Amino acid sequence: MIWARPFAVLPGWMKRERLEVADAKRLQALETENAKLKKMLAEQMMNVATLKEMKARHYCA
Repeated sequence: MIWARPFAVLPGWMKRERLEVADAKRLQALETENAKLKKMLAEQMMNVATLKEMKARHYCA
């Protein structure tokens, strides 16, 4: 399946312009990579928050 979302919720420019199969596959690959990078960023932000919390507890105790 090329689209992760139903056609009805695609942006207007995607509805107006027909994407070539190669373009659609590239777009899907970029969206997948973007999701992975967002997940990695969220995990790193949680790690930083955890370390800050541990550091604060260490100095308060």
